[in-house]
Amino acid sequence: MADALPSEVTITATDVVQGMVDRARRVGAMRPVTWGRADVMELPYESESFDVVVCQFGAMFFDPKAKAFAEVRRVLRPGGRFVLSVWDDLERNKFAAVVNDAVKRRFPEEPPRFVEHTPYGYHARETIIADLRTAGFGAAPAIERVGAHRAVRSRAPGGPDQRAGRDHPQVAGAIPHHLRTR
Repeated sequence: MADALPSEVTITATDVVQGMVDRARRVGAMRPVTWGRADVMELPYESESFDVVVCQFGAMFFDPKAKAFAEVRRVLRPGGRFVLSVWDDLERNKFAAVVNDAVKRRFPEEPPRFVEHTPYGYHARETIIADLRTAGFGAAPAIERVGAHRAVRSRAPGGPDQRAGRDHPQVAGAIPHHLRTR
């Protein structure tokens, strides 16, 4: 993402796990990025300090989700955008379904349900929309199902990419739900 955005855009990248932040810092990006550890339940940023917040495959782990989304809402400037992606259910994620089925066969008495309930259990549009509404997001979200291994190109209306006349590729590879809301 860092390489796809205009150079005047500042980027703050975080993870709740310090080791992930350390790894990202070591690998780096082709441009300046502020790296830091942050817990979405209590973001260490001033209110209304970001134009966009992106969360890739983290929302399924938030507990409670509406509280985390409210924190995101707090740090967004008026008119800001929240972009998140979550996995769809196991029926649409064949590899994960095969792994989950194998684990359930191995432990038939008490099969672990983490995979189906957590990373692959937060995909119902109505539930996501309700959590966003509870968090204070008022605009109707745009929810897009993206097929596996497909690239999506988009332009933000009136954003720097459109003024510059460029598309910014968003590699979707297996992102079944892509949610944007203001």
